[in-house]
Amino acid sequence: MEPKFLNIINPEPGEESGAPVPANPRKPLPSGNQTEAKQDAVRSDTTSDCGSKVQEVAVSADTAEAAKAAATEVADAAISGAALLDETSDTLDDFVKLETHQREAVVLWLLASRCKTFKLVSPVLYFSAPGKGCGKTKALGIVSKLVRNPVKASIMTAASLYRAILARGVDGIPPTLMLDNAHLHLREDARMAAIISGSFADRDFACSIISGYRDGMPEGIDVFSTWCDKVLAGNGELSADLMDCSIVIKIQRKKPDQTIRQVAYENPERFAELRRKIDHWLEDNESPIQAELRKVSDGRNNRLGDKWATMLAIARVAGGGWHERAKRAMSLIECKESPAQDISELVALELQRYFRVHGGTSALTRDIVAWMNSDPESPWPHYNEHGKPFRMYDLRRVMQDHGVYSVHVGPRNTRWRGYKLSDLQGLFESYPLPEGEFAREGDQV
Repeated sequence: MEPKFLNIINPEPGEESGAPVPANPRKPLPSGNQTEAKQDAVRSDTTSDCGSKVQEVAVSADTAEAAKAAATEVADAAISGAALLDETSDTLDDFVKLETHQREAVVLWLLASRCKTFKLVSPVLYFSAPGKGCGKTKALGIVSKLVRNPVKASIMTAASLYRAILARGVDGIPPTLMLDNAHLHLREDARMAAIISGSFADRDFACSIISGYRDGMPEGIDVFSTWCDKVLAGNGELSADLMDCSIVIKIQRKKPDQTIRQVAYENPERFAELRRKIDHWLEDNESPIQAELRKVSDGRNNRLGDKWATMLAIARVAGGGWHERAKRAMSLIECKESPAQDISELVALELQRYFRVHGGTSALTRDIVAWMNSDPESPWPHYNEHGKPFRMYDLRRVMQDHGVYSVHVGPRNTRWRGYKLSDLQGLFESYPLPEGEFAREGDQV
């Protein structure tokens, strides 16, 4: 008998089998088109679910970001100017050791450098060291983390400086030039020194006009702006004009028990957060700073007042005793005699010291000159060539440049030429002595 094959997959109705037929037989498999349709539906549902979840995550992230930004804005609004200056001062102290008044001056310069539009002049910040190993390069490094768009170099030509200022500006704001080892080439290069000090002028006038030549023939004239913030580091004094345009920080080697952090290993977010706080505070206080800048007049002469004007205005708006600290820093940094003070200013200061010590209403020229040369540490005993001392002729020539002329003073029968105090009052008002200066050691007041 032929074997009977049973259709166990899809038995026909009434087909006999050796096993009982289940009550709910398996449904037939769908065709190929039906399977693809179901798979597409599943994919569509899965994609829709995933899209909804991604959208929910994105909304959550946006909400968290908005909440974080709102919290940051509230925190920035709550911070005071004095607290911000103190925080910046503490940050500097972690990386470079300066005297208190020097650190406060650097803090004020940093905030002034981040002012976008209303700054009148831009004094050079110069870290001057007596020699190697004093930390001037480290000071340059920490300052570069807090200024706008720093351009760092150890040597630079005039042509590269023009193009760096032109190319590295962002949104119309020029870069900050950071020049290390400035003493190696600025002392002898008068052109570079003039370009560096050019930022001290008003930004509309701080420019250089260069005539272009090709094959010996004039090709045209190019105008390059030299106005930008500049930070220098070097050993000793630079040219007198450049020093006169600078906030000079005379840095010394740190003590063995003093420890500092390394800028390279510090979290960049720390500096970014501090920069953001500074910009936010400056933006909120732009109008008060501008108002203070119009009336600030704490300088002893025009150039000194211009150098410190923005810094003093910021300190006055910040409050918390920072205005007094800024004035103290200015007095301590600027009161020291240096090559930046020309002979006319030095003589005017010495005349005031003479009358402060000796009193009286007049003084003989010979007595003034003898008193000036009596201090071996002053420049007067070796003022002239071959180490010869300052002479009465030198005093008369300087005073004539000031428009003050010697007259006969003293008793009628022994009249010598000298100067009356009443004739010198206008000169003394133009060149006042630093506040708190005392008489020279050994003088009787």
